[in-house]
Amino acid sequence: MNRIVPARSGDACLRIVGSARKVLLIAAAVWASGCAEQRIRQDADEQRRTGQYEQAVRTLETGLSEYPQSPQLNAGLVQTRNEALNQLLAGAAAARAAGKLDEAQRLLQRATTFESADKRASALLQDLVTERRQTQALQEAEALAARQRPDAALKVVTEALKDNPRHAGLVALQRRLEAAARLVQARGSQLGLSETRPISLDFRDAGLRVVLDAVTRNSGVNFVLDKDIRADIRVTTYLRNMRVEEALDVITSTHQLAKKVLDEKTVLIYPNTVDKQREFQEQVVRVFYIHVCTRGLRAHIQTRARSPDRAQLPPL
Repeated sequence: MNRIVPARSGDACLRIVGSARKVLLIAAAVWASGCAEQRIRQDADEQRRTGQYEQAVRTLETGLSEYPQSPQLNAGLVQTRNEALNQLLAGAAAARAAGKLDEAQRLLQRATTFESADKRASALLQDLVTERRQTQALQEAEALAARQRPDAALKVVTEALKDNPRHAGLVALQRRLEAAARLVQARGSQLGLSETRPISLDFRDAGLRVVLDAVTRNSGVNFVLDKDIRADIRVTTYLRNMRVEEALDVITSTHQLAKKVLDEKTVLIYPNTVDKQREFQEQVVRVFYIHVCTRGLRAHIQTRARSPDRAQLPPL
């Protein structure tokens, strides 16, 4: 026979009290967690406002290690990283525009720690490093040019432009050096040898270098021989009381050679071929300015259009 035993009122009260205690403990824990997250977020926000972006990120990351599911801390971390990246990039751009390249580089290096997959900061940092290297190359080239070493300066400029061919300073210096080189070359081609005293040569089947050495000893004129001149060229010549330049014209023209006066004391000798002529001879361009009376030309055209017998009118 089954009996229903009534529950003691004291046991029910204990169960109710225990459940309430659990709820209160959970509520207290949630409240304490929320307060802790709020304090962490406030600390990070204060650090972010004062520009301590790295410290703010560390504060939030430490908080997330304890409260990984916190939406407040996750949102704060994303906001802090984005703001840090944008502010540092803006500061670097302003510093670069002001010519403060050291400061710009420092800010970009900080920004790389906050960048996302687009790698903007890394790309800008690489551009800045290239710009600094080209600026140093420009200063070096200008110093070489000031010391009358244009060839060395042009070599430095050409090498530096490989990194960025649009660098304004390097491009301007390159054009200036090339224009000066063309001017020197043009002046050299217009100048003759300063040696005007007559010279006599008497050689039979002698090597070209032997003959030119004799000319140098007797006149002081120096020679530069192109690398493609044949070593077996033999010269037979008999000249009396002839100007050095005229004697060289005779020697070069009779042995398929050509010459170019580099300066008053130096002559280049090279094979007289189409390729070498194109390489060593300047191209002279003459510009003719033609003034056209547009009013008269227009009237002439209209008259021709109205004329029944156009063939009788003079040509345009």
